[in-house]
Amino acid sequence: MNKITVDKPIIPDNRFGHDGELEMRRRLPSPIYQWDKFTLNNMIQREVGLGMSRFIGAQNFFFVATSDKNGNCDASFISTFTHQKIDEIFPTCLILDNRKELIFPYFDDDTFVKNIKNIKENPHVGLIFIDFIRIGRIRINGKAFLEELTDEVKAIWPRCVGYVRVLIEHAYGNCPARIPKLYPIELIENDLNEVNQLYPLWEHSIFQLRKSNKIELELVEFIESQSFFFIATANNDGHCDASFRGTQGDHGSGKKLPVAKVFNDGKTLIFPDYSGNALYNSLGNILLNPKISMVFVDFTRIGILKVTGQVFIEEVNTDVKNIWPEAQAFLRVEIEEIDGNCTEIIPRMIPL
Repeated sequence: MNKITVDKPIIPDNRFGHDGELEMRRRLPSPIYQWDKFTLNNMIQREVGLGMSRFIGAQNFFFVATSDKNGNCDASFISTFTHQKIDEIFPTCLILDNRKELIFPYFDDDTFVKNIKNIKENPHVGLIFIDFIRIGRIRINGKAFLEELTDEVKAIWPRCVGYVRVLIEHAYGNCPARIPKLYPIELIENDLNEVNQLYPLWEHSIFQLRKSNKIELELVEFIESQSFFFIATANNDGHCDASFRGTQGDHGSGKKLPVAKVFNDGKTLIFPDYSGNALYNSLGNILLNPKISMVFVDFTRIGILKVTGQVFIEEVNTDVKNIWPEAQAFLRVEIEEIDGNCTEIIPRMIPL
């Protein structure tokens, strides 16, 4: 599938879909979802309702997608986990009273540096919130502003050095398919030594790597053992989207399938596309801008890895069908850079 050209400008707040999304709906039509302006206007909101607000407020992490002025994307894991004390509980993200804006903090560390640079160049962001306990997800796209601290914000997040305000353009729930059920370690009655025997922690040194354009062997094992990851894409007008990709297993055999596979001596990564809600937010963006960022987070064995590169949408073949029988297409990523992140920001959760 080749990149398409756009003859007219993309409307930034068009909930029916830009040219890339419309083209993907034509190429991979859904037997279930037939979107039109009426159904999408009902689904995609311009503000956060009470139920969404409660959902978002209950999460202690989320993922954000940004891109620079040239369309180079970044997928980041956002958490306040290491910035609160035992006797402190504060939100990772806060919906403002008008329900049309949200704010979240950033701290004096290197986890948000690239996002700050990107937002200064291109204010459009995508956010996705996942609840691994009750199984659900919400996506928000909008325009971000870097703000200086106020006393009110400092009272909420005492150690933050700044905060981001997002003017919400799109807010909607997403299909919860392929989200694994995970429980915070503090809610588990098992002895910690027993948990560590069942789920041995990754050696943190493998994530403290220099930036590279290939995936080394120990990181191949990390990637191919995951059940999900997150991607950041942007269309050619700079509007970003954050998306969840997961695989829990083939429904026919119950066998756990890899979420992605690494080939070509660590320089190529592929992952499947499954039939979902047929909005094609990610694939539509990729048609217009083939730059992608992926972040793999292991909440159970504690590890995090970011992969960026050029991505291509491919038709399924026999080899891909043998790995992912239900895939309707697959994506091939030619890796340009991998980068480890600090693992201390990850709250531990395990399956039961």
